[in-house]
Amino acid sequence: MARLKQDLDTRTDGRNAIADRAIEILLSFSDDKPVLTAEQLREANGMSRSAIYRYLTSLRANGFVAEEPGQGFRLGPKLIEMARIARRDNPIMDVAQRHIRQLAAECGEIVQLLERVGRQLILLEKIDSQHTIGITHLRGGMLPSPAGSSAKVLIAFAPQNEFDELLRSVDLQAYTAKSITDPKELCRQIDLVRQNGYALNDEELDEGVRAVAAPIFSRREARYAVSVVGPSFRLTDEALPQLISKVKATAAAISSELQQRDS
Repeated sequence: MARLKQDLDTRTDGRNAIADRAIEILLSFSDDKPVLTAEQLREANGMSRSAIYRYLTSLRANGFVAEEPGQGFRLGPKLIEMARIARRDNPIMDVAQRHIRQLAAECGEIVQLLERVGRQLILLEKIDSQHTIGITHLRGGMLPSPAGSSAKVLIAFAPQNEFDELLRSVDLQAYTAKSITDPKELCRQIDLVRQNGYALNDEELDEGVRAVAAPIFSRREARYAVSVVGPSFRLTDEALPQLISKVKATAAAISSELQQRDS
């Protein structure tokens, strides 16, 4: 009797392996790696050359990646279109825009609005610094690294079941001499974030860069964070208290409007 064909592309947890692989390829791109060669993508995702080219051919045909002749691949125009649709229908954008622009005008530094989706940290909006001397590169944010201020906030205020999973899977890499590499120190800092309502990144992700972030609550859950990022020679110990107050006030104002919409 013929055996029913099983779905060999379905993982034991019910997720689709082929879809997961395609997503992993797309997630390989970041602010500091906007263009990658097929070989770099193959190595990053542990795939054979024939497999990576099959995926890239399909992704390119559907506009999810585009090829730069002689350089490699970048994210494609279809994702830009999808991002536009997602931004248009995301209530956080309507509520937060005015507040984060006011914060940027007051502090003059980079202001970021981020969302946690599972273990991914998504940059929804970024307002550049007003200063001539600024920051030209920021390491891409991705959970479960706890090095960034927004990452700390969104781990600290995650629902308990998700918090436990995030804490177990944190990647304690030494990006700089100040990076958190001790799990006990991470737990201590997470406790401080919960107590104080904000997180500080003191050159833990990029040398010479400091950042302050605070949680934005929607439906009693901290899905979003607002952060201010700047060079440590401007974000001094003397300047931090006022900046922390502004960031927390901005996050609280956005949270209040979101909660009014939800009620």
